Amino acid sequence: DWGVYTPTGAQMSSTEVQGVLLLSDVYGAFSENTRALADKIAFECQPAVVMVPDMFRGTPWTTNATLDEDGVERNEEGKTYEGWRATHPEG
Repeated sequence: DWGVYTPTGAQMSSTEVQGVLLLSDVYGAFSENTRALADKIAFECQPAVVMVPDMFRGTPWTTNATLDEDGVERNEEGKTYEGWRATHPEG
């Protein structure tokens, strides 16, 4: 899944262009900060292409976590951070 965010890139063949693989933090490939970093790297390293895979398949950790009655942060689905991590196994 290549996602929906596609900044303008160099129009060259794959043998002519270098690439940068940028792995996001827990907030995912489509967070404002990750997009800004990808854009900056692409601008500074022209004509390199920056690829940011969606490592969490559309379900990154939330930027809007709320505290429950016990003071534990939970996402929109009611999962704790550790519960969310368990849905994204390593490897």
